[in-house]
Amino acid sequence: STDATESTDPSVSVTEIAWDELAEKTGIDIEFEVNTETNKFIISLIWTNKLDTAAPFGTTYLLDAFQNETELSTSDMTSDEFGALLVAVDPNGTMTLTLRFDLVDNSPVTVKVGDAYTNTYFSTFTYDLTAVG
Repeated sequence: STDATESTDPSVSVTEIAWDELAEKTGIDIEFEVNTETNKFIISLIWTNKLDTAAPFGTTYLLDAFQNETELSTSDMTSDEFGALLVAVDPNGTMTLTLRFDLVDNSPVTVKVGDAYTNTYFSTFTYDLTAVG
């Protein structure tokens, strides 16, 4: 992987972060699972707030999943799960959340993580569904 590099667009100040450095640099640790019975792409998210102030994950970071450039929905997300995204986490505190995305087909899933304030993605990972047993 490459080291973090600044964007070439001078209007964008978000730094690209290699996927394998995501947890170290942002505190975001992600694991993936596919449930073929329910046709869901499941993301288990653990976030340790590395900021100097308390902040909610949902207003600090973006986390989206796509298939063929179409954003996947989280149709079965409960109000409690959605609310957890908006609960402030103290510095060095941790939150855990499971997100279930509705799969469209068997094409690869691209997961993008970004800065919610600038609405800009800084890290991308592609998960090949055909590799699932």
